[in-house]
Amino acid sequence: MKYIFIGVVVAFSLLLLLARADVDVKDLIPVQIVPGTKLYTGIYYTLSMWAFPQGWITWVDKSPNVYNIEIELNPENLPLYAVGKSYEVDNQWTIGPSEEPNQFTLRSRRKNIGLLTYLSDQVGSGYYAAILDSPKDRVKMAPGGEWHNDALWKLHESGKYHKIENVGMKGYFLTWTYTMYNKYNYFIQLANYDAKDDAKFLFTPSAIKLVARVYDFEFEEEPDDVFNDNGKRSVAYKLRFANDSPTQITKTIEETIETKDSVTFSFTESFSMMYQTSIEASVSVFKASASMKFEGGISATQSKTKDTTRKMSVKDEIKIPKYTDIEVSIYTVHAENVVIPFKAKMLVTGTAQRIVADNPSETQDGEVPGDVIESYIRAKGGKKMNVIKRTGNSFEISITGEMTGNVALKSTVSTREVKKIKPPTV
Repeated sequence: MKYIFIGVVVAFSLLLLLARADVDVKDLIPVQIVPGTKLYTGIYYTLSMWAFPQGWITWVDKSPNVYNIEIELNPENLPLYAVGKSYEVDNQWTIGPSEEPNQFTLRSRRKNIGLLTYLSDQVGSGYYAAILDSPKDRVKMAPGGEWHNDALWKLHESGKYHKIENVGMKGYFLTWTYTMYNKYNYFIQLANYDAKDDAKFLFTPSAIKLVARVYDFEFEEEPDDVFNDNGKRSVAYKLRFANDSPTQITKTIEETIETKDSVTFSFTESFSMMYQTSIEASVSVFKASASMKFEGGISATQSKTKDTTRKMSVKDEIKIPKYTDIEVSIYTVHAENVVIPFKAKMLVTGTAQRIVADNPSETQDGEVPGDVIESYIRAKGGKKMNVIKRTGNSFEISITGEMTGNVALKSTVSTREVKKIKPPTV
């Protein structure tokens, strides 16, 4: 049973949101690839199993400073692992480096001062998997301690899953046992055999803050040409002038017209898992910028629009014949609902809560590798994304869509004779 008081949960959640700014990146657990896998040290993963994809690997109290590992399947508890809920971080685990390149520690985010190991108590066909975090047990699991190898693990990739083998008990793998904690949850054991699919665990990156930049637009047609070809004239307003003199006069028309432009981007794919997105498009007919920045990602069902109000200046000279009443019409030329398909690139970077090496209970935001971001996006629904480039801590995706524009292109002035004015009689 988990004894988590609401006040503690709230305080813990607040701590998770506060990124440390006083820790140098070199003092964080390094983000390094686990050889032979696509996993990394130093970031958090949620942990589930092939056999029970709906459940979470978590912990349960056994005795002071000892916690058995179980798979949570209780339908009443599963919603509590969502963001902001009381068990939010209890299914999160991190892989830690050791002095050996192919051997790693596993640590619960909640019970972060202890390490995953196993007990001498037998269960099923093996031994209870457990977290130990008492001071004396931590000494025994530290480098040089008598239990050190028992708290180290090897990770073997099996498709998108991984099998977890104990270093101290070579050939023993983590799996589940029919022994249950309650009527829903099974204990996790360290068993002396490869349980095949029942030994497969899924590591999914958790809580990565993604930032996307949509840029390098390639339009099917040149936008300026398309807009200009679709321009339609409409009257902004009219003026009236009368010349009752015997000579032609010249008048300067100088007015300011307020116009409303808009540009809308619609996408064929959804990437709603983004924390923030910017669209950087250069279209010269939009006198204001066609670029925008917004919270969240892009969606195939919800377009993004930027509306701009601007002032258009009109200046022209008109000639008013003698004894003539004229009407001056000031027009704007608008292109409305012009649709142009495009291809573009989306550059994605991400940060996650990285772990402070000498104090695992503390975290600080830091960049994560591009393939971790890619794995996270695929897990969140971007399975069909077209990755075109991977560079360091970022990668690029090819996306398509349509741009729809409404824009005032220019203004014109025209005159019309209304009537002649009868000259005065002498």
